[in-house]
Amino acid sequence: QKRLVNRLNAVCTQTVMTTHSPLVASMFPPEDVIFLRNTGGKLSGSPLSLGNAAPSNHEQHLFYGWRNRLVAALMHEYVLVPEGVSDVAWLDALQTAIELRQDWKGVGNEPTRFGTFVGVAPTADAKVAETYTVAKRVHSDVVCLVDGDPAGLGYVAALKALTPPPKVVFVWPDGWTTENVVGSIADAKRA
Repeated sequence: QKRLVNRLNAVCTQTVMTTHSPLVASMFPPEDVIFLRNTGGKLSGSPLSLGNAAPSNHEQHLFYGWRNRLVAALMHEYVLVPEGVSDVAWLDALQTAIELRQDWKGVGNEPTRFGTFVGVAPTADAKVAETYTVAKRVHSDVVCLVDGDPAGLGYVAALKALTPPPKVVFVWPDGWTTENVVGSIADAKRA
């Protein structure tokens, strides 16, 4: 795929491609990646980037360093924006552990579908509001996850002040972080 897309871009002045592959989509400049949405029979498109002359450092990370991961998250039915890089890594590790341990039936004959329907957007340095704003521009179902500490509650206030604010902001219990949740899971006794 990479060789084909690179070759097309090298020999053509314009390339129009449709894909469900995050890898293929992320090989184009962020302002040329257009997410199409069909809402009640009405087709609309939104570019990943508005092509700002001076993107913030966080936008640069999203659009250039983490573009493949961001595009992949945005291709899911729902997008989850966690508080930071370690939260993204822990959610990925938990999802992988669950998927490796389940059979086709899953728990209670229901497979875990988190990774199928929820894409985890890359976030760093607690840039929850900034990542949400980028994701919300192209996706209608974006939710956030923050810690239950004072900093997390501050992010909730910042998210509520956005236009539009997230429909849902998940907050860990008072004083808890993702690491507390992981520790609690690791300490659980088998029933």
